[in-house]
Amino acid sequence: ADQVSYADIQAEGETAILPGEFDPAAMLMAELRVGRTIVLPDTGSEPSPIRGDSFIAVPLVKDGRLVAALCVSLSVARAWEPHEIELVRETAERTWAAVERARAEEALRQSEEQLRRLNDALEERIRERTSELAAANASLQLEVRERRAAENEIKALFTRLVSAQEDERRRIARDVHDQLGQQMTAVR
Repeated sequence: ADQVSYADIQAEGETAILPGEFDPAAMLMAELRVGRTIVLPDTGSEPSPIRGDSFIAVPLVKDGRLVAALCVSLSVARAWEPHEIELVRETAERTWAAVERARAEEALRQSEEQLRRLNDALEERIRERTSELAAANASLQLEVRERRAAENEIKALFTRLVSAQEDERRRIARDVHDQLGQQMTAVR
């Protein structure tokens, strides 16, 4: 072959956007869309509408839609043998599979990259949140210590108050006892 072309065909509705090398073949699109392999000319007697004298175009129809084509052209007339046409078909299928595998691998790589970026962002958020929680925990521990110190101080004050009350009761009891004893003595 003088030239081999593989082209993805972007189709939107009834319009197919062809690469530049397929512009002369626009009239062959109807045949390609229905999945027919085009072999021109098979005897060398008919002029080809495509560059060169001999041409094979193998459509790749997936899910009822023309998605790509593999074209082989030769600048001289050639009668293509059935096994050569089958070889071009097999090459087209393998090329499609390789392109799809490359696309899937690229999509997987992009997904993995996006997952890595999201994972990194999540890790950063976890670090930030952990830092915030550690700060809040430290603040709560400080507050707990302050409350315990305040409770201990309140207990100490209460103990001193109770002790002061007991002391005051004893003093009042002594005063009452002493005064009452003196008054009784005076009355006697």
